[in-house]
Amino acid sequence: MPKTNTATDSNVVSLADANNWKNPDNSLVRGSNAPAPQFPLGVLGNEASKWATETATSANAPVDYVAAALIAGAAGLIGNSREVGFGAWTEPAIVWTVLIGEASDKKSPGMAPVKRHIDALERELMESNPDPKAPPPRIRIGNTTPRATQQIASDNPRGLTLQMDE
Repeated sequence: MPKTNTATDSNVVSLADANNWKNPDNSLVRGSNAPAPQFPLGVLGNEASKWATETATSANAPVDYVAAALIAGAAGLIGNSREVGFGAWTEPAIVWTVLIGEASDKKSPGMAPVKRHIDALERELMESNPDPKAPPPRIRIGNTTPRATQQIASDNPRGLTLQMDE
């Protein structure tokens, strides 16, 4: 028989307990000494894992940042061209990624190699665009206004990768 939460369960937090801020959990607050868990490089496969490790070393950045940027970049490149389905429910390849760290933790250098590859692909697309009057094909956007983002997104139905730094 499944267990139900009742007032006597030890997992239930009362309103009085929720309002007790005398001893908050500071594990997520700046300056916490709790180490971040290691990124499971094995999920990337051998080639991507090797690339992420070598790239992190050459960028002097944590492999976590490079691997996260690689996953987000790959999802952006897949875009709306593929979907995964579970019965009637389908979803495109959307990955929300945030690199969390102090100001000098090498987040930008960790993202930079993936950004450079995506920029190179985007340049190739623009150079091979057969219709110079058509809006240029885009893969990645950055610091744009909501209106500009809407226009760029409508011109690129495959989808876009949004990268913000800071």
